[in-house]
Amino acid sequence: MKKCICVLLVLNIVFCLIGCEKVPEMVVDNAKSYPVYYGKKTNIEYIRTSEIERNLTELFSESFENIELPSTIKMTDVKAVYDGEASFQKDRKKHRDEYANLMGIHAVNWEDKELEKEINPGYISQAETYYIRIEDNGAFGFLREDTESEGEETGRYEAVLNLHLTDSPLGTCRLDGEEVSLESQLTYVNKWLVKKWNRMESTVDYKVSWMILEKYDDGNNRIIFMTERTLDGVPLDVFGEEGDGNEDSPSYTKASITGDVYVDKKNCITEFSNDYGGIEIIEKEEVDRVVSPVSAARLVEAELSGFRKVKIEEIRPMYDLELEYGINKKEYFAKPGRKMKLVPVYCFMIKKRGADEDGIESNCYSYIKVNMINGEIYSNLSNVTYV
Repeated sequence: MKKCICVLLVLNIVFCLIGCEKVPEMVVDNAKSYPVYYGKKTNIEYIRTSEIERNLTELFSESFENIELPSTIKMTDVKAVYDGEASFQKDRKKHRDEYANLMGIHAVNWEDKELEKEINPGYISQAETYYIRIEDNGAFGFLREDTESEGEETGRYEAVLNLHLTDSPLGTCRLDGEEVSLESQLTYVNKWLVKKWNRMESTVDYKVSWMILEKYDDGNNRIIFMTERTLDGVPLDVFGEEGDGNEDSPSYTKASITGDVYVDKKNCITEFSNDYGGIEIIEKEEVDRVVSPVSAARLVEAELSGFRKVKIEEIRPMYDLELEYGINKKEYFAKPGRKMKLVPVYCFMIKKRGADEDGIESNCYSYIKVNMINGEIYSNLSNVTYV
């Protein structure tokens, strides 16, 4: 294959964007007592989900000594908040032809494979123009070589756009010799995710969260769309993976779930991967009231009372994915059918800026999370290095 990089390139990008080298220096010195704190239960204001956006207006009128709020906070997509449970999919390999047809591939010759050290069985099909992989937990990878650019990758990124902070990308790029607007390709990919891929993971919605514009040596571009799964407007965690994970026994306490779409030609999917596997919501109970953003910020400030003033780059609602293990704590964390608890949190994100070799700024985050139901606080500020 010319460039079968569905996994490796994704991992490199994720490490660059959200897997940083060090926690910001301003918080390391006083972070020895983390990672777990329980917020003070007094003076917590609870509001209805429909009141979150209005409460943000009050948040911006508040004065804080230890935290500096971001200039923009977007929570308009939040329709409901749940206490619930999800799982990785299972028995998905039997749907292999349906997955292939979704990508426009028919009459597939499948090779039976035991993937992930014989824990997650699946099938691989490889031909002259494409590569496709489907695993029993719904993990899917696809590469269509006949739509790849003829140029060589330079490793340079002309733009890295965080769509949590901007509604639509401006400007154009060059795809296979054609000048194309970034906004048109974002619209195309989001529609493809809704109309096609949501059939395979019908209990969640996919949405593009980041756009990365990569440069080829022939002047063309590749657009990398990093996606997130959402449940009624609240994303599932994409960067909070934690635990004793290693190559032989990737046993995590929390999972992070993302997905990636690559476009080399206008309105054409060149590569797609849904990361560790497909997700299914198996139980959910709507929460009547949640901790208000103002109360969450006050709890964060109280926990940072011994710190110098910390700039909060983003505040996002999301679901922590707390993995549920049986007796064997060292099983593959994305084993088919593995359950995970959905824990709604406000994620206060602290970013360390640093330039890579090409002068592109990397977005590196540590976080402080406030449980939206009970006000408990969790942080990874004690980790000097983290993914």
